[in-house]
Parts: sequence; C-alpha cells; structure tokens
Amino acid sequence: SLPGPNPHAAVSPYGINIDLLGTDPADRQAALDQIAAAGFRWVKQPVPWDQDGNLASLLDSATALELNVVLLLGGNPETGYAPPADPQDFATWAGRLAALYGSQVTYYQIWDEPNLGSHWGGGPVNPAEYAALLAAAYDAIRAADPDAVIIAAALAPTLESGSDNLSDLEYLAQLYELGACAYFDVAAGKPYGFDTG
Repeated sequence: SLPGPNPHAAVSPYGINIDLLGTDPADRQAALDQIAAAGFRWVKQPVPWDQDGNLASLLDSATALELNVVLLLGGNPETGYAPPADPQDFATWAGRLAALYGSQVTYYQIWDEPNLGSHWGGGPVNPAEYAALLAAAYDAIRAADPDAVIIAAALAPTLESGSDNLSDLEYLAQLYELGACAYFDVAAGKPYGFDTG
C-alpha cells in the first residue's frame, strides 16, 4: 500500500549536510544563520559514536532557526569508523541522545555507508552485523522517543561484490532478507558515486 500523506509537504525539501559540532559557537551560529537564510530547512549533522559534545548548543541554535535536524549517529573517524564490539553499547548511547534531545530531534540515521569497508572499521563489510546494530539502536531510540523516525544508513553506490565493499543494492537486499526492514522507517540512498561529483 502507498504511504499516507507527507507530514512535511509544506516544508522545503532542501537540506544540507553539516559538521559543526567542533566549531566555535559564533562560527557555528553564523553557519546556521546562512543555511536558514539560503532557504534550507533540513540539516544532517554527524555525531560520532560516544562523541556528542556541543550537541545541545547546536540543537538549540537549529531549533531557534526552525531547522529540522537529522542526527547521523555513526562511527568515529578516529577509530576508522569501527562498529562497536557489542551493538548494545551503541544502542545505549543512541537511546541516551534520544532521551536528551527527543524534543528537538525527530530523525535519527543509524550509521553511514556500512557497505564500504572504510566505513566499517576497515572491513570486511557485514550486513548481519549492521542489522544487529540497527535493531538495537531502533529499540533504544524508540523506547526513549516513541515518535522518532529511524533512517537506515545511506549506502554508498558501488558495483563491487567483495568483502571490502558490497554493492548498495546487494547490501540492502541482504538487510531485507535478514528482516532488518522492521527496524527502520526510511531507507536512504546517495545520488552520487562511481567517481562522479
């Protein structure tokens, strides 16, 4: 069946990726002001696992500007985007963020590009491990914020089929075969790749 009406039909569909957690507060505010003035209404902010300092300030500023924030809860670049040994550790952190910021955030994307070894701790990629991480995070976030919208990781477009990198279509198919579709509300895709801009 077709989904119901889009609750955000009257909101601009244009968004922008930001990474402002580590910036000076004045610079962060200036950047958000420019984003809002340019007509964007959505911002996606990555939050590396267990590194959420300055998030409260960023969300306060974004909320004041009526920006919709998507939190990308992902790996830490300092650890090669390695997934946690225990998905429950990640889920506990994600649930804590939802409890703290659920009044300002509705959208949570769980990880980024897990179909690339470079975003899964150097590989090998493992859809079953990601599915377990996604399920644990989904349950924890929804327990803290029942109205949260969970977005599956945006998969990197690739035609590869090895353990280092796996085609986004094959990876998504495996997630569905594993039943992971029960643990996300939105599937994300990336409209770029294959060495293009």
